[in-house]
Amino acid sequence: MSWNEVFLRGFNLWIESYISGLKKYYEYEGELVFSLMLFFHEAALEKGLSGWGNGIVQEKKIIGYNRVDLMLGDEVAFEVKFEPDYPDMPRTRKPVTNTVLKRPDRIISKSKYAGLTDEESQMRLYEIELDFIKLMAYKQKGIPYNYLLCLDEDGRLYRNLANSFKTQKIQKINIPWKSIRRGIDAQKVYYFLWQA
Repeated sequence: MSWNEVFLRGFNLWIESYISGLKKYYEYEGELVFSLMLFFHEAALEKGLSGWGNGIVQEKKIIGYNRVDLMLGDEVAFEVKFEPDYPDMPRTRKPVTNTVLKRPDRIISKSKYAGLTDEESQMRLYEIELDFIKLMAYKQKGIPYNYLLCLDEDGRLYRNLANSFKTQKIQKINIPWKSIRRGIDAQKVYYFLWQA
C-alpha cells in the first residue's frame, strides 16, 4: 500500500465530510491542516499502516530549510492554502491573517483597520505561486507525489489567482478549480487539488 493511496483516500474522506457538514467550520489554516491530517491517519489505519510518527508528519523539513505542511511517508508532500469566509464581515474587510500562525488576528479583525490591504492580498497570491514552484522542485529532487490544496471560501483566490502569476512557468499551469457546497450552510466554495 502506497502513501499516495492513503493520501487520495484521506482527501476523499475529508472532502465528503466538508460537503456533508459533519466537521465544524474552519477558522484558520492550521486547523484545516490538522483536520486533513486526521483523515489521512484514518485512511492509513484502513490500509494497515501507522499514520503517526514517521508516517504522517506536520511541518516537516525536507529540503534545506524548506518545510512542507504535511508529509506522508517519504512519498507525498502536501501544501495547503486556505482563504476562509468570515460570514459576519463584508468581503472587502476580511480579517488580517497572522502569517506565522496562519489564523486571523482576532483583535484587528474587529477593528476599523481589519481587512487585507491590496499589498497583503498580493502577498497571499504570491505565497501560492511559491508553493507551485516549491512542489515542482520537490518532484525534481525525488519526492514522487506533490500536491497543493487551495480551499477558497470567499471567492477571492478563485477570481484573482490565475491573473496574479509572475513566473512564466507557473502562468502555463491550468488550475483545476471545482465548486462545491459547504455542508454547514450550503454556501458555494471553490477548491483545487493540484499535483506537480
